Amino acid sequence: MKISYTVELEEIPQRIAQLVEECTSAISASASKTQKSFNDNLIKSGNVMAAMSDVEVLREALFKADQQLSEYASLLSNLQKAYAVASEEKEDDPS
Repeated sequence: MKISYTVELEEIPQRIAQLVEECTSAISASASKTQKSFNDNLIKSGNVMAAMSDVEVLREALFKADQQLSEYASLLSNLQKAYAVASEEKEDDPS
């Protein structure tokens, strides 16, 4: 079974902006949480292994965010193409 839906061209920029906002908020939250844990583990407890784990958690979050942002850049590229096509169609319409 295939499910599809249509989104108006005018709605797409707002949806992409929302996705980018969610992504950047997640990065910020992850970085803040990791920084606190890193400081607790390394400075307060002297636990180097746990601090290394904290760094890996942050790296994974950044990698995931990078993949998401790459997808959003692709969406923006496709949006620009859609705008160009819509503009051409508007110019070609004799009415």
